[in-house]
Amino acid sequence: MTGVEMTKESLHADARNPSPPAPSPSSGEGFFLYFIGCRSLTKPMHLAARRIAAKPINNCIRTALALAFFGMIIATTFQASPQQSPLPDGDPARGARLYKRVCAACHSLDANRVGPMHRGVVGRPVASVEGFRYSEALSAQSFVWDEATLDKWLENPPGMVPSTAMGIRVRLAEDRADIIAYLRQEGGQLAP
Repeated sequence: MTGVEMTKESLHADARNPSPPAPSPSSGEGFFLYFIGCRSLTKPMHLAARRIAAKPINNCIRTALALAFFGMIIATTFQASPQQSPLPDGDPARGARLYKRVCAACHSLDANRVGPMHRGVVGRPVASVEGFRYSEALSAQSFVWDEATLDKWLENPPGMVPSTAMGIRVRLAEDRADIIAYLRQEGGQLAP
């Protein structure tokens, strides 16, 4: 038989007795696969090798689960409070036009009308304008008008304070930001 030729008998002999691959001394995986794939070991030894080889894997799984568990505890314990997304920068000039179109039917900067005056509203306690009669629902509240509360209010007044008299909603965040920027700009003293 030459180096390239093999007889039928030698092929069958190799198929009946495959030799296991040599384990790689540098990798534990090769050693593990050697014992799992070796057919020449007796059955009890084969099962023992599986138990021995599986033990480090079980330890790894336990360690990974413990780390994941403690990671979740740490994440929930030290989780930052959810922050509201900051309001977009508003355009006071556009806010003035929106104020005239949306708000001026009931409100004014310097006089009470159907709704209270708005000059100085940013930073003012709710339901605190002298001479204006507020609804019971709004009078029972105790917050200060800032950009966040004004944004929430303009988006959905009945959602913020049920049974309020104000029913106008400003749906677009950009429009609300512009109106709030205008109110902030005009927040000084009453006009003479």
